[in-house]
Amino acid sequence: MTTYSLPFSEMFEEYFNSPEFSDLLFYVGDPTENFYAHRIILASSSEFFSQSLYITNPDLSLMRVEFTLKGVQPEVFKEYLKFCYTGALNPKSKNLQALRKLSIQFQTPTLLNLCNRFLSIPTTISAFSIPVPLSKPIFYNTEDYEEEKNPNTIVNDSKKKNVGNLNLDLKKQTTILNKEQEQQNLSTQKLNGHENQIIEKEIEKEIEKEIGKVKEKNENKHEIVIEKVDGNEIEKQTKLEIEKEKDNYKDKDQEKQKEKQEIVIEKEKEIHKEKIIEKEKETETETETEKEKEIQREKDRRKRKQVYYQESQEKLFHYFKPVRKIRIAIVTGERDISYLQNVSNLILKSDTIESVKVLRASTETPTFNELKKFDAALIYTSDEPFHDSVAIGDLLVRYVKDGGGCVIASINCLDSSDDKQIDGGIINKRFLPIEKSPALINQKSHLNKKKILQNHPIMKNVNNFDGGNYSFRIETKTINEGAKIIATWHDGCILAAEMSPRHAQIAGRIVVLNFWPPSSEIDPNCWDSKSDGHLLISNSLEYVSFKLNNEFKC
Repeated sequence: MTTYSLPFSEMFEEYFNSPEFSDLLFYVGDPTENFYAHRIILASSSEFFSQSLYITNPDLSLMRVEFTLKGVQPEVFKEYLKFCYTGALNPKSKNLQALRKLSIQFQTPTLLNLCNRFLSIPTTISAFSIPVPLSKPIFYNTEDYEEEKNPNTIVNDSKKKNVGNLNLDLKKQTTILNKEQEQQNLSTQKLNGHENQIIEKEIEKEIEKEIGKVKEKNENKHEIVIEKVDGNEIEKQTKLEIEKEKDNYKDKDQEKQKEKQEIVIEKEKEIHKEKIIEKEKETETETETEKEKEIQREKDRRKRKQVYYQESQEKLFHYFKPVRKIRIAIVTGERDISYLQNVSNLILKSDTIESVKVLRASTETPTFNELKKFDAALIYTSDEPFHDSVAIGDLLVRYVKDGGGCVIASINCLDSSDDKQIDGGIINKRFLPIEKSPALINQKSHLNKKKILQNHPIMKNVNNFDGGNYSFRIETKTINEGAKIIATWHDGCILAAEMSPRHAQIAGRIVVLNFWPPSSEIDPNCWDSKSDGHLLISNSLEYVSFKLNNEFKC
């Protein structure tokens, strides 16, 4: 099997103070505040928990343990627990003295060394200058470690090196970009200067032409006056006219100069606007590129987490699997004892199942106290409806929230064309992996081996499944949000699916098996008893009985 590893903080930080897979519960302070934890995480960080939970009291390794800490502030214990899950500590924390005492009490040398160091150095210390030695790293891989640029977080030394290389590359890129920008600015200035020179020359040429025209006109006029008239008065009058024309020329020259200045100013404004537009476009392009990169990074991060979650399901299931055998309840409206006996015998073929008890729901609805005694429940019915379908649905919601596991056989229970279906709170999309759909009968089908979720505990040792002559099922090929397909029929209909406990916000698991539980041993039209249908049922019950928290009580 391929093994995927994630950075320490990404892999375990999401389980910090989470009831999921929790097997330790702390009551801290007065008034008390509850904290969920996982023994394998604390034992790897603390000699105290390692001795208490595994060596001194080996029996506790199979039980859920509760601790009461009255002399500890919840805020301080929360920082201690955060360090055990992430390996990170804020050097400016106001609780360093209290954390130091707690690290001595719980024998956590790594945290003690950090507290001693932070209490004796200036608070302006750089977050990238001190490495944190992890005494027992868990699934840690520095190559996949993604840096979180938080100046108040102490990081691993290898991370520091990666940051150094990144800063060097950024400086080189910045130098190159600055040089290119300077060259571009010089080119723009030269171009603008050249345009201004052309404009000035054109204006000067026009002015010279006007001056030449005026001079020619004045000379011709003066000559004409002198030739035609011989008198001082007329000659003086002609000179006055010439002076007036000169004044007019000066006015025109000033107007031309103003026009020239206005043209230059307009040109400068246009150039400035173009520069602003170009900068805005560059900024928008950079912003869009950064957004696309961030979206892609988020997709890759989710994909890695999904792959890791799928690959680790079987390991987690077998690692935390309880030693004792499990107890199963069949909640059904079925009244035929022979069919119930057939289903019970199929379930009891598993070595991990201790007992099976039938809770009849055709005449009255079982109580929550009756149902919570069992580790998991199989819900199915036949031609007999439930006494109260709404009450059954509400009961199952309360059961899975409390940590119980449900396996629902879809035919009749989720048949939208049948009045025997379950109703109530369990029908909410948040809980069921598939929607209610019409029944599909008399269309023989079998397991599609090409479309199964490999290594899932429900498919353990399942090599084939034949639905029989009728292949009872509902016609559904899509799942609700937060659900996952485990196996499909050959015609594309879903055969097995589960709802994510995180999405449903429940402590238990819900699995839907899209077939009717009785086999061909009791009815020739049911699924072939020579195939692995009994494994699908027993594996599903065993899988949902694996509680995410509250497995045992001390």
